[in-house]
Amino acid sequence: MAALDFGIPPVPRGLPRELTMYLQSLTTSLQRLAGTVRGSAEARAVRVEEASSISGSRTPAASSIIQTMLADGAVSEGKLADGAVTEIKLADGAVTAVKVAAGAVTDAGLAEGAVGYTKLADRSVAGDKIADGAVTEAKLADGILLKVTATGDAEDGETVEIPGPFADAPVVALTAVQVPAGAELPAQIGARDLREDAGMWKFDASGNFSWAVLGYSTPEAAPEAAPEEEPEDE
Repeated sequence: MAALDFGIPPVPRGLPRELTMYLQSLTTSLQRLAGTVRGSAEARAVRVEEASSISGSRTPAASSIIQTMLADGAVSEGKLADGAVTEIKLADGAVTAVKVAAGAVTDAGLAEGAVGYTKLADRSVAGDKIADGAVTEAKLADGILLKVTATGDAEDGETVEIPGPFADAPVVALTAVQVPAGAELPAQIGARDLREDAGMWKFDASGNFSWAVLGYSTPEAAPEAAPEEEPEDE
C-alpha cells in the first residue's frame, strides 16, 4: 500500500543516501502514528485495517483475572455456579446464625455428639422426644422417687406382705374378686389394716381377690464412707 494513499508523499529518487534514509525513517514514524503500520512490540500498535477485527467480547485466558482486578461486590450470586463455594472457601466463623435458613440444618447435617447439654434450651426436650426406657435410675438426681408396682392374689384371712421398699404407704387396689360357686358374698372384700412392720408393708385380706399396689420407692441412701485408719504409733 503506497504512502501516497494516506497523504504522505513518497521519498523522491536521486537524493543523497543519508537524506533518503532520514526521510524514510520519518515516513515510517508518521505511518506508525497514523496506525497504518505495526509499531514495536513495546508500543503494541496495530494497523487501522486490523482495528475493525478487534470488537465485541473475548474470553479471558485461564487465571488471567486475579483478585485485585475485581471491585468489591462485583461477583454477585448469579455469577456463582452451583456448588462453587466449597468448605475450604469459607473463613472460620463466616457462616453465622442469620445465614442459615430455618430448617436448613437436618439430622444428617449434625455430627455425632454435636448438640451438647449447653446447646439445649430449658424444657426443650419434651416427653415424646424421650425413647421408652431411656431414663434409667442412674439418670435421676438424688431424692427423685420412682414408681413401684406389685401384683398378687390374696386369700381370706391371709396376711399379705407387699414387696418394697416404699417411701410412704402404697395404694392397694382390687383387680378381681374370687367367689366360689354357691358361696355367699363376704360383707367386706379387700385389704384391711394396711401397716408397716420392720420396713415391710402388709395388709390383711378379707375375701379372695387379686390385688395391685402402686407407690414410690425409698431413695437409696448413699453408702457411708469408711473411716480413715489412724497410723499406728511405732
